[in-house]
Amino acid sequence: MRELPENMRFAEAAQKDNVIVLGINYKQAKETVERLRKSQKVNYGLLLDTDGSVTAEKYGIRGLPHIIGINAKGEIVYRGVSLPEKDKRDEFMHNLKQGL
Repeated sequence: MRELPENMRFAEAAQKDNVIVLGINYKQAKETVERLRKSQKVNYGLLLDTDGSVTAEKYGIRGLPHIIGINAKGEIVYRGVSLPEKDKRDEFMHNLKQGL
């Protein structure tokens, strides 16, 4: 929840560069995620991983929060517990756009 405002600002900027931001909700009910989306006016797509299998098995995530940047080629270009520092965001965006 703490990262949500920063993630929303990033999603808004990313949209201008044709970069899609998605959040994966780990082991949460659809109703809970929908309440969050509406109450916080989340401006990016929220996906459900209700049993945790995709998050844990496909991406190896064991702790939250976790950010994964995947470029247009499907390559993982970033992993971290938060977005890159603001002075590294241009490089991050450039890396995400590789393959567009």
